[in-house]
Amino acid sequence: MSNPLTAPSVLNPRWNNAQNKAWLAACVAVQVFNSEKEQQTIEIEIPTEVQDIYPDILLAARTCVEALTNQVTLPWELREYEQRLSKMQNGFNVKAEAAMAAKFPPPEHRRAFEARPFTVVDKIGEIGLWHMPSAISRRLQTVVEKATRELYQSAPTLFQVGNGPAAWCDPSLFKRSAANVWGSGTACLCYCWFQQGHDAVPGEKPSPSSSCLKHLQAILKYLDDITPAMCIMAAVLRIINPSQFFQCFQLPQRITASVPVNHRREMLDLLEFWASPFHCMQVIVNRETLNHRDTRGWAFSYDLLATFGRYSNGVLDLPSIGLSCAYNPGTITGLMGKVLIHGVKPVNGERFCFAQFVRPGVFLRAFPNTKEPQLPHLLDIGIRANTVDFEWERFRGTPRTYTFTPMSINHEL
Repeated sequence: MSNPLTAPSVLNPRWNNAQNKAWLAACVAVQVFNSEKEQQTIEIEIPTEVQDIYPDILLAARTCVEALTNQVTLPWELREYEQRLSKMQNGFNVKAEAAMAAKFPPPEHRRAFEARPFTVVDKIGEIGLWHMPSAISRRLQTVVEKATRELYQSAPTLFQVGNGPAAWCDPSLFKRSAANVWGSGTACLCYCWFQQGHDAVPGEKPSPSSSCLKHLQAILKYLDDITPAMCIMAAVLRIINPSQFFQCFQLPQRITASVPVNHRREMLDLLEFWASPFHCMQVIVNRETLNHRDTRGWAFSYDLLATFGRYSNGVLDLPSIGLSCAYNPGTITGLMGKVLIHGVKPVNGERFCFAQFVRPGVFLRAFPNTKEPQLPHLLDIGIRANTVDFEWERFRGTPRTYTFTPMSINHEL
């Protein structure tokens, strides 16, 4: 595989406005995180490209530290739990899930509802979930809300209701409030993927999702509008799962260089505005999400969820660990979506979310010998990957130096 620490703009200048901004945001965020975690004052040079979102980076990095200090400790290993799951165990088989719960009971002496940031850590220190309420600033939430409203108004047919055989495609799960600000439905935005079941077909070429092809101009504007928020989510992934972050950032470089793709011109247009490390994202609007596992990803990579809207009473259910948690606007959650059952109850008001994920078939086509990312361990979090992580000189503007003083963290659980 190519050097995972080479910044996007060094390899392809077209990505300066999106992927490169996300990369720089991640570089800043991991320094803030380390300073906050170690309670050390440091000086940070902030590249021009991310000075506008520096306060948002601070908020997200500090929320990650809060999550790390509030650990839900499992009495079993996540890898052993994953090995006991059948290949397509999606969480809907009551008998199978009862057997899993008996073998892998939830932690004892723990509250059933959690409103604070927290992490789920197994008995050997591997981290299966990060939950970070209010990690996205109110300012950026407003930006995303406005952009999503405009996308719905310009391309209402982009959002599909009941499109597919899965249980969560049931039209009764999609609701609209009286205000109907963001409509209802699901839009799948992917710059490169295989249609379901086609990744193993010899000679089959990946392509952007059909939603992107049908509504390209509206989606390009949308991606441009939400770039600041996507940079924050990229920065969060850099902190919570470094291995996955660097692996994901290699994918556009390899696909554009060596993978035959259908609709290549449209893919390059999408990449110019694509700030997320993930190659796939669903925008899910006003839908209840049944408790489930995602069966098509890698077991030890994270899905990254972010929730937005004007609603109250948001709850994320995590029955695998016997816990529910606050899921109000601005929350970011990184979790092993193929391993841990998760779902979202109906809310009061209107809600939409970003669900970012990877499809292994695309990585295997780009990197035939690739392995899935390693599950992050407590000892991996906050490590400095390489000096290249901080080499900004060749593609930054005039930096501004900030003295960063960490806040006092309440370590009481």
